[in-house]
Amino acid sequence: MLLNEYADNCMLGFLHFLTKTVYYADLTALHDLLTPSEYTDFSNSNTTDATCNKIGTGTLLAASEFPSMLLIFLPFLGVVPFKSVVLLTGIIHFICTFGLAFNNSLYVSFIFVVVVAFFARFVFVCILGVSSQLTANASSYALAGAGLSHLSGSVIYATLRQFGLQRRDVFMVYSLFPFTLFLIGIFWVRKNEKIAIVELTPLTEKNSSTIVELLQRYFWKIYIVMAIGSFLDYVVSYALFELSTAKSDYFTAAEQIRWFVSLYQIGIVISRFSNIILAKYLYSFRYMFLLVLSCSFTLFSIQANFHLIISVPIIMGLAFCHGLTAGSLEPLCAYSMYVLAENSKAKAMMLIAIFEIACQVIAGLIGIAFHASLCP
Repeated sequence: MLLNEYADNCMLGFLHFLTKTVYYADLTALHDLLTPSEYTDFSNSNTTDATCNKIGTGTLLAASEFPSMLLIFLPFLGVVPFKSVVLLTGIIHFICTFGLAFNNSLYVSFIFVVVVAFFARFVFVCILGVSSQLTANASSYALAGAGLSHLSGSVIYATLRQFGLQRRDVFMVYSLFPFTLFLIGIFWVRKNEKIAIVELTPLTEKNSSTIVELLQRYFWKIYIVMAIGSFLDYVVSYALFELSTAKSDYFTAAEQIRWFVSLYQIGIVISRFSNIILAKYLYSFRYMFLLVLSCSFTLFSIQANFHLIISVPIIMGLAFCHGLTAGSLEPLCAYSMYVLAENSKAKAMMLIAIFEIACQVIAGLIGIAFHASLCP
């Protein structure tokens, strides 16, 4: 019995890994998807030879996350057939990955990225329901799978592109992930009757506080900190990175951006796994992490405007440190919420996920403003 439970937990984490890998590959490829045949120089005379696209990555970030806000209403459906969700996500992600490989239209790429992001979030909400039907550790396995997807989605993409593979070839490689997801939906979910139907319980817990009560009791203590931190995180990682390149004989602007995102994701993974152990000791220091994140935002804002840092390795190091800090703040806020929420823990976790999506949309909109002001 324990072996079966362990296998179910591992498969759940692997499923989340496969789903999020395509999503993070798309986020890493945002600049490539927007890159025209010719670059345009910055109009600011103080800048280096850095370049930018006519449309910034913040535009795609906001567009990809905005439809995901509809998932707020998903738990009110009560139950969802998990097998159908997995199979549909595998098929949709496979089509979108192929589309991103062979499509040259910017607007069609927009649609593909939006669809991938929506279904990745959809599966995550369903996994919350599935984990409540398995063992107590199921959610930890699912989050571990999501953590590893940061690496597979970003580092593999950047590495393959660095070795000369075209975007088309790299996305062909990533099409294996949704294909594997589809196979899991056929051979694992169908045979596992206890997770065939997902009970979406996080917002419908019995004898728990209402959403309004949670916001009244904990909003000013935790949610504001997490909202500000998430906003600063996403403005830097998906808006300012593309504007913070430096003149280099070894890395093109596109290569720098890919490695900024990849090192940021590595920092995220390290901090997320570290906080599995350290969160209970560090959660009271979340305001300090917010201060460090604010400093990182300031540094990258200055770099995007004036390009004072001319060393690419230093900027890469700053991107890695930004990931370490950003990756710590959300788990610490989540742990604080878990400690304080008493009989409404699942509902509190769902609210954190909702706030994160909203902050990504707002950060993307601010990124559009940054891009419009710094690019001709």
